[in-house]
Amino acid sequence: MNILMLFAFTEKPASPGWYIRRSFLRMGHSITTMGHNCEINTKGNNPYQTKNIHNIIKKKNIDLVLEIDSGGFDISWNPGHLKAQYKNVKFIYWGSDTHLGTVAGVYGNKRKRYDIAFFAQKKFIDDQHMSHRYWLPHACDPEFHNPDIEDKKKIHDVTFIGHKHPTVHGKRIALLKMIKNDRIDINDRCYIYTKKMGAQFVKSRIVLNCSLNGDLNMRFFEAMCSGACLLTDWSDHGGFAEQGFKRGEHYCAYDSNRHAVTAIRALLNDHEKRKRIAKAGQKYVLENHTYDDRARKILSFVE
Repeated sequence: MNILMLFAFTEKPASPGWYIRRSFLRMGHSITTMGHNCEINTKGNNPYQTKNIHNIIKKKNIDLVLEIDSGGFDISWNPGHLKAQYKNVKFIYWGSDTHLGTVAGVYGNKRKRYDIAFFAQKKFIDDQHMSHRYWLPHACDPEFHNPDIEDKKKIHDVTFIGHKHPTVHGKRIALLKMIKNDRIDINDRCYIYTKKMGAQFVKSRIVLNCSLNGDLNMRFFEAMCSGACLLTDWSDHGGFAEQGFKRGEHYCAYDSNRHAVTAIRALLNDHEKRKRIAKAGQKYVLENHTYDDRARKILSFVE
């Protein structure tokens, strides 16, 4: 299959689109990427002019146009004009950062012009009362999130990897401060991705997750893939059970910052429980929640 992938901003490593592209390539599909710093570099231009995409579809005999949001950036093109001309081409949208308000506007302006739309966060679909739209969460890539490194000895009690911008991540900052004040050994990092991130997780007993909106974010899957025990924030709209995840069996959860501290202490003291949950969580995501699984899901609507 010939696939044109449109990146809302750039095909940066560790983005969902970057992982999906790798999965498509492993499956033997031909991929053309378009966006900032992509194969077809649109930096400095009006990047997604319909005419340019029309030329690519025609020249490369494209079967699927997959537009992937990242960071809530807008995409300046109109799929509706092309759908009428290329009836055998599927036009699919995957909104990855729906916790950012811009995604609703970007997708809302073009919602009737896609054949299919996927969204990574269940709450976005629930809040919009959408029909004929599909929930497609993030996932993991074992090559990067459980890397084959020589030394996998656990050297960190707890690891947290994520952004900590004061205006966006106040919840995370407060949580990390409480954990450190309680004198818990935490490996607190940011701006490391792919195998470097996976190596930190592999060497950790517990991976701490704190999502922006109580959803199944990328770290949820990546942490379990590494073989560490995941401790994540809980919400009733995250859709954990609907994706087959069982609290206390595949992962652990906390309901408040103080609860997170006590949960960390309990898991560090109960080695057998921690290892059992970590092993079960890893097995489950590797069998059901890799980016290869997500790629197959997308293609099932095309083939």
